[in-house]
Amino acid sequence: MHPDIARFPSVRFYGGKLSSGVTAAERGLVASEFDWEGRHIVFRQCDGLESFFHGSKKNEDQAHLCKQVVSQLRQRRSVNPSDPQNGSNSGKMSIAILTPYTAQLKLLKSLEKNAESDTVASITVVTVDSFQGREADIVVLCTVRHNAHRNIGFLADERRINVALTRAKRGLIVVGHRDTLANSEEGKGIWKSWFQSIQTRV
Repeated sequence: MHPDIARFPSVRFYGGKLSSGVTAAERGLVASEFDWEGRHIVFRQCDGLESFFHGSKKNEDQAHLCKQVVSQLRQRRSVNPSDPQNGSNSGKMSIAILTPYTAQLKLLKSLEKNAESDTVASITVVTVDSFQGREADIVVLCTVRHNAHRNIGFLADERRINVALTRAKRGLIVVGHRDTLANSEEGKGIWKSWFQSIQTRV
């Protein structure tokens, strides 16, 4: 993975001993209409509330935002030679959309349609647990949770978060509600620490 993506998991889960094994130059981003804000890790705020569905959680607004993000990633643009992030505007990239909740998975599954004939990107939609041991060029993590009590459930499980944050090779996009994640009393402040870590990057 890109060294910036490896930094937080290394410190939080591995005592600073996790190394990405590649240079930043080897993990450039494909030039697309998605605004990476000059980084390889981006958070996208979504204010839509979660809902309960058949023993699981879903968030329709977050699903819609994830679909917008994927659409932007699939729209190629010309490469700016002076931008070190834009390694190419050609070649098929792999995109994985991950979520902790099966109800949200059903909302996102339409993104996989026509994936086999897609010459721009291969798209996989799967739960975080099911993606352990796999990787993708770009990971879009749909966190789902937004509620008045700031309960985050599965997102307080450090093992799941470790998996979710370490599957991306080139770019990581997290979609969620910042206040719910960062100010939850669950998870020993893991998300607050993550937000602090991405704010310190140039």
